Amino acid sequence: LTKPWSNTTHRQMGVKYFKILRAREEITRLNVETRRLHAWIDAEDSDIKHMATELELTNPLLASEIWRLYHRSGGSMMCTVFINRIYSLEGFTG
Repeated sequence: LTKPWSNTTHRQMGVKYFKILRAREEITRLNVETRRLHAWIDAEDSDIKHMATELELTNPLLASEIWRLYHRSGGSMMCTVFINRIYSLEGFTG
């Protein structure tokens, strides 16, 4: 009277099956999070540009520094490059 779950091979196959299910769920979640991250980066980028443009009238020195840091960091551009690579992956569903 052996049970299927008492067989080591069956147990290992069950564990692998559920790991695959969780991995698929995680991929779906990450596809959504990637789009959210991209939207946040775009909004942040737009806010910085808008604020620097507004400051050019009232505080040109601060605006100049913000523009300098904005162009120097290139942080959002690097993130966007990696996000675009993710978009091009075969399994990406966004």
